[in-house]
Formats: sequence, structure tokens, C-alpha cells
Amino acid sequence: MQKRSSERINANLSTRLSYAYTFYSGTVLNLSEEGMFIWSKQSVPVDKVLVVLFRIENEPALIISRVKWVIKRENYSICIGVEILNTKKDYLQFVENLRQKEIRNSRILSTLSPLVPWPLGPCR
Repeated sequence: MQKRSSERINANLSTRLSYAYTFYSGTVLNLSEEGMFIWSKQSVPVDKVLVVLFRIENEPALIISRVKWVIKRENYSICIGVEILNTKKDYLQFVENLRQKEIRNSRILSTLSPLVPWPLGPCR
């Protein structure tokens, strides 16, 4: 498996997905300059073009992507990995802003962790 060229950032963004003239709801769980990890109940075939729509600072963002992989359960997609085909300047700035926010939050948590007697987060 190839290593990603850019690190993923946690996002949790509500989104609309468009495939074959139909819209579906989904959630972008994480993203980078080159791809996204999306959860949706709708299955999308691998190698097909998928339009991902969400808002960047109250402005609509339309991202054209290609489905790289899908994990399904009983005809429902659990996870969709996409490669972004049209990287726009506003999207790249949005990713960089999220990355800086994540860095600031991790610094805050690292300074608080000695003060908190229990593990933070659901996975620790």
C-alpha cells in the first residue's frame, strides 16, 4: 500500500454527494489536499466520478473527485475514499486552516494532559 503524500486532517463535515444525477447525504470524516474519507449510506462504484458539496466559510464548495475504494455492508457504503481531481485555491486554504487549527488544539491538549487524571477521547 502506498504512503499518502499529505497527512489527513479530522473534519466531520456534513456534505452532499452527487453521483449519476442523484444526490445523497454523507459526512467527510477526514481530508487532505489530495483526498477525502467519506461516510455515506449510499454505495458508489470504484473509479467513478463523485461530486462532493459542502460549505467553506458559508460559501458552497464543489469538489470533483474519483472514488478510489469503498467498504460496503449489505449494499450500503460504510466508507468511501476519494481522490480529489480539481484542487481549487479556496479548498487548499480551507485544508491549511483546518491543519493549523488541529495543530493548535493538539498543543492545548498536550499542555492539559498532565492535569487530567483520565484518558481523553474515546480511543485511549
